[in-house]
Amino acid sequence: MIKARTKTRPGRQWRVGREHDRRLKAAFDARDIEIPFPYVIVVPGRDKASAVVATVVGKADESR
Repeated sequence: MIKARTKTRPGRQWRVGREHDRRLKAAFDARDIEIPFPYVIVVPGRDKASAVVATVVGKADESR
């Protein structure tokens, strides 16, 4: 996790924040660092009684 705190003029915080994110993404891309995204993989199937079930294989991080 990366956290940053920046002082800026009132009303400019969104523009400054987007520029920070753009520069950080460019730096990560230049070093081939991948930004992971939360995801869920659901594998559909059937149990022994022929009922349709789904198995969760990967789970998104819910710690936020």
